[in-house]
Amino acid sequence: MRIIFLDIDGVINTVRNLQFQGAGADTRPDQIRLDPLPLLSLKEMIEVTNAYIVVTSSWRKKRETSRLWKVFMKAMEEAGLQSRVIGVTPELDKPEESAERWQEIQLWLEQNKRLKIKGIVILDDQESMGDYTKTHFVHCDPYDGLTKPLMKKAVQVLLSGQRLWD
Repeated sequence: MRIIFLDIDGVINTVRNLQFQGAGADTRPDQIRLDPLPLLSLKEMIEVTNAYIVVTSSWRKKRETSRLWKVFMKAMEEAGLQSRVIGVTPELDKPEESAERWQEIQLWLEQNKRLKIKGIVILDDQESMGDYTKTHFVHCDPYDGLTKPLMKKAVQVLLSGQRLWD
């Protein structure tokens, strides 16, 4: 099994697309439409690698009541990718301890060793992913998100089979 650790803002919800939509601070979450170009790249990446998605985005929080989560899942359904979303990373951000996203990914990997994971890639607009930065991370510019060249790089990372998390 191959896993795509997916952030949403800056990867498939791009600044360019929000500007095109005229979205602003007063835009309701259910009025947001995810960027179709990065979504196509994500779909192609999944078709090539047979990967599954684990959401790392803050959109994963309070999924039961979140309008943003519904926007995400509707976009996944429309793209035919809903069945590829297999989970979310655990939330480690608590007032008494501050976790980095890569630590949440690491914990998810530790909790899911039974899945026999062959490869991972992290798609995010953050600058660093800790120990995973050099080997399993594809940095997306928040304006354009997951472009074709970045998608090709992510495919290479997924198919490389390098296992840093054992």
